[in-house]
Amino acid sequence: MADIDPVARCAQLLRDRVAKLVPENRRAAVIGFPDNQNCGEHANWLGTLKLLAELGIETVYTGSWADFARTAPALDDATIFLTRALFAREDGVAAFLSSVPNRTVILPDAPPATHSIRPDVAKAVSAHRNLVIFAGDEVTREVIQQALGGKKPVELAPPPAFALGAQQSNAEPAYDIVWVARTDRKDHSAEAAARLSSQSAEKLDLPPFADNLDIDVVVKRRPPTVMLTDWSSLVFRSQEARLACNALDLTVRARAYVERGLHILSLGHVAITDRAGTHVLCRLVRLPHILTGDATGANLSFFETWSREAGMCQLSDTPARAWSQARGLLHEVRGE
Repeated sequence: MADIDPVARCAQLLRDRVAKLVPENRRAAVIGFPDNQNCGEHANWLGTLKLLAELGIETVYTGSWADFARTAPALDDATIFLTRALFAREDGVAAFLSSVPNRTVILPDAPPATHSIRPDVAKAVSAHRNLVIFAGDEVTREVIQQALGGKKPVELAPPPAFALGAQQSNAEPAYDIVWVARTDRKDHSAEAAARLSSQSAEKLDLPPFADNLDIDVVVKRRPPTVMLTDWSSLVFRSQEARLACNALDLTVRARAYVERGLHILSLGHVAITDRAGTHVLCRLVRLPHILTGDATGANLSFFETWSREAGMCQLSDTPARAWSQARGLLHEVRGE
């Protein structure tokens, strides 16, 4: 596999790990649709569905945790794939794991900054008799194993978003740097590094997409140098637009967010992010970028596991250093 593109290599590793887990009935259910604006999580959702289809596995049910709790569908002998399970904040995850004996696969998840697993979820996971657990990096794997008291093995696998394969940029660059930073950071260090602390937030109108959903994004910016935003800053233009989105098929909704995420990233010649999922999107679209570390060490671990030899990306330990590295990377991209 030495000659395989790095994105394709991760996709193949994921296929190899999942292919052996589904028995002869070739039926699956996918639970954990992200009811949020996180483009990285939506990419994982789409990647999971594409992966199962490529393996010839029929997906007989899809839904969010809330959907499943509300409808309680019969899954018979389907293999169940869970996204956003171990680090989910939703109620019902533990009850689901305690009540469903089916072969269950917990897919790699991007954990929150706290890396916390609810005790009821950890207990239900430990007690499940037919469970496979994947983690996206070594640090997260150790966190999961510790939370489970070493009662379950945890394997490494790339996140499902890699199954989407290489993507095309869907915008012309308008900024030197696009910065996608977690809004749950309390130190405002990204704003300070980009010299945006005194800038007011403003709504950036996104262009029309094929889904006709009226979604824009709130940003801070210094054109043409930098634009700073986060996925939580994606906003509907009206309540009617929100209701229209919620009425759509889950796959259409997920694709809407991923396409807008790729558009926002494509507005930059270079990107900076502290989100591992956004780092994956940058890799899919081959956008030169800087991945900054987090307090848990998971971003560094993720980079070392899947991206060290991929090119197009550098690792940074602070937002200030990331800004400096991005400026240097920009000169390389422009051949200066």
